[in-house]
Amino acid sequence: PKLALGAALLFAAPRRSVVTLQQRRDPRADGQLGLAAALQNIVERGEAATLDEAQTVLSQRGHAASLQKLVDSGEAATLDEASKLAGQRARAASLQKLVDSGEAATLEEAS
Repeated sequence: PKLALGAALLFAAPRRSVVTLQQRRDPRADGQLGLAAALQNIVERGEAATLDEAQTVLSQRGHAASLQKLVDSGEAATLDEASKLAGQRARAASLQKLVDSGEAATLEEAS
């Protein structure tokens, strides 16, 4: 039986405590199913011959979308500029990770 309690939907399990819906589902499983379906759709539409190729297509689309988002937000004027900006940010994050992990004392030492 379902019980409404606040904003959460709860299930009463026989002889067990009440368990929230979020505790019963693994969100990673949903993401993996969605990814598999997206890859299969790319193959079925003929955009890729294999699931591995479909993964490449999906990755390229995601990268292009992230660059377009930088242009749309005004952080970059062109896709080329957005690509350079994204590269700079990735490099900065990589260097910061070295400092955070203790492998380097400063950003200058990390570079």
